[in-house]
Amino acid sequence: EYNDTWYPSTDGDGQSLTINDAGSHPATWNDAESWRPAAPSPGLP
Repeated sequence: EYNDTWYPSTDGDGQSLTINDAGSHPATWNDAESWRPAAPSPGLP
C-alpha cells in the first residue's frame, strides 16, 4: 500500500513518483522499491 513517506522528495508539493518497471506485475506496485522519484520536469519555472 502506498505510503507518502516512501521518498521524502515526493511528499507534499515535491516530485512525482514513477514506476521503475512498467512491465512488472501490478502486485509489486504496492512496494516502495518498485517506485522512484521522477526527474524534474524541464518545464518548471
